[in-house]
Amino acid sequence: MKECKNCRAMLPEEARFCPLCETELSEKQLLLPPRSMHRPVILSLLLILALAASGLGLWLQNAGRQPQTARESEPGPVARFAARPLEGAAAALAALPERSELLPLVREAKAAKAYAQAEAQLAAGDYDGAAAAFTALADYGDSAQRAAEAKAAADYARAEALAAEGDYAGAIAAFTALGDYGDSVERTEQLQLERRIIRGRSSIAAGELFLAALRTDGSLIVRGYYYIGRDDPLVNPDWTEIVDLAAGLHHLVGLRADGSVVAVGGNNEGQCEVSGWTEVAAITAGETHTVGLRKDGSVLAVGRNDCGQCQVSEWTNIVAVAAGETHTVGLRSDGSVVAVGGNDRGQCQVADWTDIVAIAAGGAHTVGLRKDGSVLAVGSNTAKECRVSDWTDIVAIAAGKDHTVGLRADGTVVAAGSSYFDQHKVADWTEVAAIAAGPNNTLGLRADGSLAVAGWYFSYGSWKGFLDAFQNIRLPEK
Repeated sequence: MKECKNCRAMLPEEARFCPLCETELSEKQLLLPPRSMHRPVILSLLLILALAASGLGLWLQNAGRQPQTARESEPGPVARFAARPLEGAAAALAALPERSELLPLVREAKAAKAYAQAEAQLAAGDYDGAAAAFTALADYGDSAQRAAEAKAAADYARAEALAAEGDYAGAIAAFTALGDYGDSVERTEQLQLERRIIRGRSSIAAGELFLAALRTDGSLIVRGYYYIGRDDPLVNPDWTEIVDLAAGLHHLVGLRADGSVVAVGGNNEGQCEVSGWTEVAAITAGETHTVGLRKDGSVLAVGRNDCGQCQVSEWTNIVAVAAGETHTVGLRSDGSVVAVGGNDRGQCQVADWTDIVAIAAGGAHTVGLRKDGSVLAVGSNTAKECRVSDWTDIVAIAAGKDHTVGLRADGTVVAAGSSYFDQHKVADWTEVAAIAAGPNNTLGLRADGSLAVAGWYFSYGSWKGFLDAFQNIRLPEK
């Protein structure tokens, strides 16, 4: 049995209609519209987006304002740029997402790194590389100024290299172009002084009874005797890298390329005591004393000093030296001349000389060559060795004991003074590039590297064969 829910009458189980209240007993299903799946999905997505937006907002807020503890433990890009090596800072900033406020920091870090590398190149001596690196940095900091400094340093290094190679003209031009950079002005003046000194070097020399010459291959040849009465010819000194020669009466002096000096032969007055000399640029020798001219224009002297011929320590700005029997002469860079030592014949009366470009000293006379090619001479004139006032177009001079020699611009040679040993027999010499004089002889170096000799040597017929060995002699500096 079942109860009618309307009138509560008891009815059979299978009844579907109540006759008392006329009510339908079967339950009708409520038809609902089909559920849509879009709404929950949309709601879920909106919830996710809301959560994401909230998290993003918090992240952005914290990115610009981190707690103090976080900044101390994990520095931001600015702190990393300041605290880490430049290359690390540049890499760290470059790895960050592109944010407009960080781009200047990235550029700054990269420029700072490049600047440091340029400074390292400059410190290492890579001046050209540093100049290029600083130039590439454009207007970053003082890069333009540092680029100019690096370029000047590169040019300075090239000028020094030219000077070391002996290219004085190139080095002087390079230093002059540098203006007042560093000590460029001083280096220019110094090199001009050195060039004048070096131009006075000689590859030929003659003593009383010996000849010496430097060959183009750097070897030294010496023939003759150091002393009269010696039967054994002298032996070639075991000298190397010789760049200048000078001869006294009985001793020979050589200047090495490193500025040291060697000497052999007579040493009765200490004229060969030159082993301690350094930074010498040119040499000369008197009868029994030796003189050295340093690169800085100062002068050294050893040997006989009874007349004060070695009192040269106070000389400065000297570009050439010459030595006679008992006197020493120096040519200053301004064209004036100084002299010390024996003056019994007036050989030191040179105080009023001007415009002098070369000097020579004989036994007791002094000779000076002027810029215009004319020649002056003072001192002993007993053999007419000072009769040179009519000489013209002279480019080099030399002096023996009592004779004087001049080289003309056309390669011919003139001589005045004693010709007792035929030291005047030079009228037929041609194509001569340099001259020298011994006490009683005259030497001429021809343009082909051969040697012409007049004077004492031709008094001994057997010595004429010595000249065959004097070939390929080094020509003077231009």
